[in-house]
Amino acid sequence: DLGINYLRINNVCGARYHIGKAFELDPFDAETVNTLRLLDKLDFMRISSVDVPDVDDPEKRIGRALVRLDTEDADALEPYVANLIVSAMQTFSERYQFELKKPMVVELYHDHDDFGVRTVSTPGIGLLGVTFGYLTAMDSPKARAAGEFHWGSTLWHEIAHVYTLEATNHRLPRWLSEGLSVYEEWHTGPLKDRSIPIETLLAIAKGDLLPISELDSGFVRPSYNGQVQVSYMQAGLVCDFISTRWGHDALVVLLNQFADNASTSDALLAAIGLDGPAFDVLFDQHIESTYGDLARNLDDYQIARRQIQRAVTAEDWVSVEVLAQDVVLRDPARVG
Repeated sequence: DLGINYLRINNVCGARYHIGKAFELDPFDAETVNTLRLLDKLDFMRISSVDVPDVDDPEKRIGRALVRLDTEDADALEPYVANLIVSAMQTFSERYQFELKKPMVVELYHDHDDFGVRTVSTPGIGLLGVTFGYLTAMDSPKARAAGEFHWGSTLWHEIAHVYTLEATNHRLPRWLSEGLSVYEEWHTGPLKDRSIPIETLLAIAKGDLLPISELDSGFVRPSYNGQVQVSYMQAGLVCDFISTRWGHDALVVLLNQFADNASTSDALLAAIGLDGPAFDVLFDQHIESTYGDLARNLDDYQIARRQIQRAVTAEDWVSVEVLAQDVVLRDPARVG
């Protein structure tokens, strides 16, 4: 465990030493063997560095990132990763008034099982990216089928975690950490797509969204299938609502309150002048006015989407146009 956690803070030498000692004591432990094999692969990954200049003073450096890429990916991927890192660090340094205290480490793996072992010492996890403080690891574009995910949005999401975790010394609740990352994907990320998944609309229709004081439980103790994904969207919608109604600075105040160990209700009072229950009332009204009709008529909406797909398959473009216009009226944010 010590070796694996050393690896999560990029102490590769310490990790190799302790995991090697564990292997001597038990050469049949799967997590130990998996991690040793991953360490062997790390030796052959390309490492580069990215210095991030201040937007207003290019001579001043506001941070540095170390990038670790599979050699097969590196030539093609490295310039894009570097550009996105610079943009993200400049954006988040300004938006959250916080500069990283040491270099951030970014790793992209072209084998999803390698990423799984890097994260939890076991292959087969259903995640795209994970952040451990100053270190973030994720799938590269090659790890998934083409079109399955937008790697730039995932990296943007994870870098936002680095800033919000470090700005609060890891004291912010899970819902706010994930909510701010989703919110930043929507507002500042490379793919500003705010489409709300069907599962979240179903939860709205059923009244399954959680009070803000209980939102963490949707991530760590889900009570129904898919609640973790619904909680991601709800947390993003909460942050989006706060920013729209009280301004982005309210989110910064909220974040800083947790650095001082405030409760959710106390942090909300300081940021927007409302406690948890009072906020829930306004948020529920916002969700109803924005998504209520769509959620209540979800069957008709899904039928219309299936009809579009059939019309596309048949290359019946007149029907596609008519049906698509109907769906746009029902849900203008669904850019697809």
